[in-house]
Amino acid sequence: MTGKNSLFRMLPATKAAVFSGPVRGALVLLGVLSGLSAAVAQVDAQAAPGQKASTAAEPLTDAQLAPVVAEIQKEVERLRGWKFKQPVSVAVYTEDELRAFMSRGLAEEAGTPEAHADSETTLKLVGLVPPDCDVARIFEEATSGFVPGIYDHREKKLGVVWRPGVTLDSLRHSDVIAHELVHALDDQHYDLERLLEDDDASSDRQAVIGAVVEGSAVILQERYVHRRIVTGELDAVELWQGRQEQMGDMRGLLEAPPYVSSFLARFPCGVRFLLRGEGMIIAGIRDPGPIGDDLRRVYEGLPRSSEQILHPEKYWDPKKRDEPVVVNDDDIKTLAGGLGLQVVHTDTFGELMCAIVTSPADKKVDPMQMPMPGYWTTKAATGWGGDRFYLLAPAGDQEKAEAASGQVGMWLTYWDTQQDRDEFAEAYQEHRKLVNRVYMKLGERGGVFFFGVDSAQQAALQQTLRSRPPRLTRSGKSGGVHP
Repeated sequence: MTGKNSLFRMLPATKAAVFSGPVRGALVLLGVLSGLSAAVAQVDAQAAPGQKASTAAEPLTDAQLAPVVAEIQKEVERLRGWKFKQPVSVAVYTEDELRAFMSRGLAEEAGTPEAHADSETTLKLVGLVPPDCDVARIFEEATSGFVPGIYDHREKKLGVVWRPGVTLDSLRHSDVIAHELVHALDDQHYDLERLLEDDDASSDRQAVIGAVVEGSAVILQERYVHRRIVTGELDAVELWQGRQEQMGDMRGLLEAPPYVSSFLARFPCGVRFLLRGEGMIIAGIRDPGPIGDDLRRVYEGLPRSSEQILHPEKYWDPKKRDEPVVVNDDDIKTLAGGLGLQVVHTDTFGELMCAIVTSPADKKVDPMQMPMPGYWTTKAATGWGGDRFYLLAPAGDQEKAEAASGQVGMWLTYWDTQQDRDEFAEAYQEHRKLVNRVYMKLGERGGVFFFGVDSAQQAALQQTLRSRPPRLTRSGKSGGVHP
């Protein structure tokens, strides 16, 4: 699996573990989240000639793992139609080693204490997480014991987690390796580090990157599973049973707060996007087919928003292509400066995050529904046109600004129609009871939410926004949503 602008990046295909990956520098697979959204089935089989199978009490070694990975690497090349530019190095991790690796990554991902505080405050101000929520701790707890393999895009190394009872034979026939090898293959061709290490990437862009990277891996993984079923190496019923038995491993993520559990969206949504909206994958029942040419197009021109991931036609169909409205940050910095404020943190949430705050705060993921079209959005979030959040603090005094940051925020949202704007504002206020929030309409299709502002700040911000609204662009041209 693969996910410092937001804590959503800490949930794996962010730069952390390639959610929002949460281990910085790795792409981490959190189970096989395709048709059943269940965990990997590790099916034992006969050892290959000349290879010694590990026993339950005997840990695997890097030397034992390497030829297994090399063989599966050839199959990954055949199924994708791309060639590895160099061999992929491998490593075997114990659960304790992996946990330590992830903890280090989480600490790196959080950045400075000030950056971490600003990100967390932003999430709490808009109601994406409860006031007392520790996102990093909850994510770590939710994924504990549930990461069977990783690809570290910084060290260019594939790792498999050894647990008692896991043998070389089961690993040899595990689609975990195939999944992680796809990350390595994509990395060699399109430099995932360049994407994942982008410090300016917003929550919305991280969701896009996560969906593309994980969707790519899941689709090939299911092609690999399908081939094993066709050749008789794997029984479909056995696969189904194995994945059902592993559902318990996902329980932590399924029951996590919506912001954390939305990390799961990247798997089915990424698959559906790369298949151009053509349904979903059902656990190796059919071959999804090759996607190499489409994937090249996507890596060379990533979707601009999670809206395009959730609604694939808004990316693939030129007549329906829907690019987001972009707010000019410099205009907001000038506006804030004129009122004695400074911008200390920015983010863009996108349709996916807007769907979270227009859903019940205690909503749990339904694993049987999550691959279905429309599951990861809401009626109130559709029609999203663009958004930008600004965390504000007093200007001038850096120490005072750092102490005050995280208490005052301004979230500009833009919508396709006035009705879309009004539906979002109504649903947002219904599902997130935030006492420090003030709302105003801006122009024809804009809506602005203020958080923690006093009456004087509110009046000044509203007056300035109405008289000098920020410039908006869309595909590099004037956005045209202000009156």
